[in-house]
Parts: sequence; C-alpha cells; structure tokens
Amino acid sequence: MPTVSEALDHAWRLQQSGQVGAAEQIYRQVIDSQEDNANAWCFLGIALYDQKRYQESEAAYRRAIEIQPEFPIAHSNLANTLSRLDKIDEAIASCQLALEQKPDYPTPHLNLGAIYVRENRLDEAQESFERVLELAPQDATAMRNLGAIFIQQGRLSEGESHSQRALAVAPGMAEAQRNLAILHLLQGDFARGWAEYEARWRCGDLTLPDYEQPMWNGESIQGRTILLRCEQGLGDTLQFIRYAKLLKKRGARVLAAVQSVLLPILRDVEGVDQWIDSEQPLPEFDVYAPLLSLPRAFDMNLNNVLADVPYLSADPQRVKSWSQRLDGEGLRIAIAWQGSRDHKTDYLRSLPLAALRPLAEIPGVRLISVQKGDGQEQLEDVGFPVAAFDDLDGDGAFLDTAALLTNVDLIVSTDSAIGHLAGALARPTWLALALTPDWRWLLDREDSVWYPQTRLFRQTAIRDWDGVVEQMATALRAHLDGAEPLIARNE
Repeated sequence: MPTVSEALDHAWRLQQSGQVGAAEQIYRQVIDSQEDNANAWCFLGIALYDQKRYQESEAAYRRAIEIQPEFPIAHSNLANTLSRLDKIDEAIASCQLALEQKPDYPTPHLNLGAIYVRENRLDEAQESFERVLELAPQDATAMRNLGAIFIQQGRLSEGESHSQRALAVAPGMAEAQRNLAILHLLQGDFARGWAEYEARWRCGDLTLPDYEQPMWNGESIQGRTILLRCEQGLGDTLQFIRYAKLLKKRGARVLAAVQSVLLPILRDVEGVDQWIDSEQPLPEFDVYAPLLSLPRAFDMNLNNVLADVPYLSADPQRVKSWSQRLDGEGLRIAIAWQGSRDHKTDYLRSLPLAALRPLAEIPGVRLISVQKGDGQEQLEDVGFPVAAFDDLDGDGAFLDTAALLTNVDLIVSTDSAIGHLAGALARPTWLALALTPDWRWLLDREDSVWYPQTRLFRQTAIRDWDGVVEQMATALRAHLDGAEPLIARNE
C-alpha cells in the first residue's frame, strides 16, 4: 500500500505525462482519506487549472491556504488561476504574498511577469522576468518571455538573442521557436520563418487536429481530397483561404472547414468544392492542411506571394441596399478600432475609438462604424459623430459588412478581421499597426504584400496611437486637397 507521499508523487508523474484526469482522481482519493492535506489540495488546484476548470481550481488552492497559510507555492499558483478568472488585482496580491513568505522564490516573479504582459504593463513584466533570471539564471521560460517582450518593444536583436538563449538551455522549447519564427517572418525570411512557425502547435494555445489522415506538406495532390482547416482567428481564415485555388489547380478536391460566421462570405471563393462548418462532422478526406501551414507547403516567399485580389465579392443586392442607406455627401470612411479581446496580443493591436477623433474633425469626412463585438460599447460616449448599424451583427454579418465596405471610399482599421475582409475585397484600406506588428505586415514598408489596395501606418513608439492617427489625418487632408491618392502604389 503506497504512502500518501508516494501516491502524490505518482499522481504528479501522471499529470506531467498528460494524464491529468487520472492524477485528479488520485488527489481526490488522498483528500478523502486526509481532508486537511494541504499538498493534495494544491496538487488538485494544478490539475483543475490544467483542465481549464478555473473556479474549481481557485477553490482548491484556497482550501490549501486555509489549511496552511504559509504556503508560497499555493499562493503563487493561485495567482495564475485568478488571472484566468480576470481577478487581476487579487492575482498580483497573491504573487506578492508568496514573495513575502519566500523572497528568493523565482516562480511568483515569473507569474507576475505573465500577468503584467496580459495587462500591457510591459515595463513591469520585463522587471519581473529579469528578477527571475537573477534568482535562476538558467530559467528558459523567463528568457523566452523576455524575448517576446523585446520583440513587442521593437528591440528585435535582443528578442532574438534571448530566444536563442532559451533554446540553448531548453532545446526544442516551442515558445522560443515561435519567437524566432515571428522574427524571421517579420523580416521577410520566409524560408526559415514558415518552417519554424510549425512550432505553434506545441505552444499550448493551439491544438493540432487529431486526424488519422496525414498533414499535407506539398507533395503531389492530384486526384486526392484535401481538408483545409481554420486554426486561429477570422482574419487568418480570410487571408489564407486564397490558397484553395492553387490546390484545385494541382488536381485536388478541396474541402474547407471554417468558422460558421464566415461561411456566407466565403461561398464563392475559387477552388473550394465543399464548405463545412468547422464545428460539424467532417466528410471523408485523404490529407489535411491547417490554413496557416499552406504558405510553407507552397514554398511561399516575397517573390511569389499570392496577391490576386479581389478573391471575395459582395452580394449585388446588398450593395445596392447599402448604397441607398449610406446616401449623402462627404468622404465615407468605414472604421474598425478593436480586434477580439481573446487574441493574446490584442492589448497591442487595438486602439480606442476616441483616438480617431482627428479623422472625424476633418471637414467633409463621414465616419461609419463596422466594428463587431468587442469595442462597440465605446460608441456610447465617444463625443464625435459615428454612424452605426445594428444589422451588421446579424446572421449575414459579413455579407452586409462586405456590401457596406463596397460603398465607402476608405476603410480605416486595426489589424483585425475587418482589415482582411477589406483587403480581400480589394477596397482602399488603411491599417493602423503596432510598433512591432503581426508578422504578416513585415517591417519598414507602407504597402502590404498580401493586399495591394492596403496602406500601412505604423507606430514609431510603443502604444503611440495618436501618432498613427495623425499620420492618417495628414494623408487624408492631402488627399482631400488633391495632393495624393488614398493608395499611392496602385494609382
């Protein structure tokens, strides 16, 4: 008969091997026999956290702390759970309490850093991760987290060196490899970038489909059925569905499983034989490809980007209807200012609606909201005129949005699905980008290799959206004065 300590050790090994449910059962068995075993409650909190059962995890940690108040490990772990529950102040306090109890404990600093990153407090996050390395110089997680922060701050060489250091300490660390993939893609080194970007499947925030069929890697596809699978956000699907027609030209039968909200607008995309709601059962297929793995399979580089636009189109009847609804004088500018809050770096890519005031104050300009979901609440007290329409969030949301975008002179957007929709429709689009943008927008250029009718406006300092909007306002005044076109490279 194993001792309690042996049972907990065995359960922890099970959990480390991925058998979290089996580990949870053992922890509960220990608690049934020793209800006041603080270690068992703490282990249970970890198991519940790993299963995303955060409220139960919080309760388990709090029981451990109730039994043993001087328990820095439990306080530190509780902070992670509280952060997931959006109890940020409590999470920070929990880390600080752990450090009061054990000042030389690196893990609370690591957890604090992660919380600060989530809250866009990058300077404090940097300090936390640097403190971890003072206490534990070989901590690869702190190294790669610092690498990610430096990349976001535009300190690319430091970001690369810290990511490389992390890999030297922990070869194969997926998050560090993803950091390097982002750097290489940002710099246009697609040969290395696409290959390294496959590490995203090992980072924990994405799950590779568990299919019996193999992933397609560029081999002959003639006469075979391939399933294209959405994997990240709506914008990613809108951008990379363009590769379906290349597969069709190679003789494949092409199935596409995508987010249900996009099905209406994607129906006419060239090359797809059958569309499927990604949440529904799948028909038979021979091979599959996640959408963002297609550029690697096609050996895509800066010289062969598939930039044929438009590959989406708006419904003519809806276009006519929106033409009547938007009738009136002035330069029509559709605006979208925020992406989904679920995106891990939304704190960097989204700007407040209020920051667009300089555009609204230009005589002859009409702002029209095409914002969806998160961010719409800002319309309530923005303080300048913005037209908004409730039916842009209905069942045909993207069909109506596409029709509206076809009836405006310009789209101004953050890096979100609206920007991709406008680009795929070949509408004149201005994108507001963070200092270090998403890798697809590259560095130091005003044009997009993906969307020829898109112009890029970049921050020159982190979080400086006012500077970006002022650049736009200056360009807009010049356009209205007849001095420059909206999209110079295509005029």
